[in-house]
Amino acid sequence: MAEEKGTLQAMRGWVVDHKLRAVGTLWLTGIAGSIAYNWSRPGMKTSVKLIHARMA
Repeated sequence: MAEEKGTLQAMRGWVVDHKLRAVGTLWLTGIAGSIAYNWSRPGMKTSVKLIHARMA
């Protein structure tokens, strides 16, 4: 349990030190997830899929 708290504190410290990188990573993950979701939906043109992914 103590080791887990140490790891959590280390991760929190990294996020505090690298705020912009952390936000950018979360944003990029969200965009990638949105594109992956829209790509799995059949019957839409590629351009429409990209527009929908960008808006989400």
